[in-house]
Amino acid sequence: MEGIGGPSAGLMMTLAIYQQVTGFNLRQGQKVAGTGTMNADGSVGDIGGIDKKVVSSSKAGAKIFFAPNNPVSKAEKEYDKNAKTNY
Repeated sequence: MEGIGGPSAGLMMTLAIYQQVTGFNLRQGQKVAGTGTMNADGSVGDIGGIDKKVVSSSKAGAKIFFAPNNPVSKAEKEYDKNAKTNY
């Protein structure tokens, strides 16, 4: 887990701990990256700067990138014209 830190690392830290506890190799030899906060109910929460994280991960050789799905409702879009999903 070297180099992992901050609330946005919650998803990847959770997956690393899961892998250690279960002994199941989640990556199956793939270079995987991702971002997302972990909520108390187990859901993955929003993050910021995803564009920079995706580019950095790609440059580091990651072929898979996990990110939270954060749909933007019509009401949110009316309130904030710049609101957009991670995708």
